[in-house]
Amino acid sequence: MRGDYRALFLGWLADFAPDEWRDPKDGAVLMPPIPAGLDQLSPALTALIEHFPLDRDALAVAAGLSQASTTNRIPIAAVLEKLSMSEMRALLTRVAEGGGSGVMTN
Repeated sequence: MRGDYRALFLGWLADFAPDEWRDPKDGAVLMPPIPAGLDQLSPALTALIEHFPLDRDALAVAAGLSQASTTNRIPIAAVLEKLSMSEMRALLTRVAEGGGSGVMTN
């Protein structure tokens, strides 16, 4: 998930029933933290919510409370400048051998 909990939150939201999540002490609705970026869903997340009975009004409220997405990735040029030639070759070899998903820049 690499720190992107939007899919997990959308799954929780699909099963959300306010009466089941009320705090018995004060009646407030208890919910997990709202992940950033719910205001801009990727095509994969959009397809995901088409398969869940998700309340669109609840999603709109959560998206409104969600912080804007922030990029936490380091520009690839900055990373490459710091690598030695042997380190770059090793990473390229991993990618060529199918291990590209394990090569991360942050």
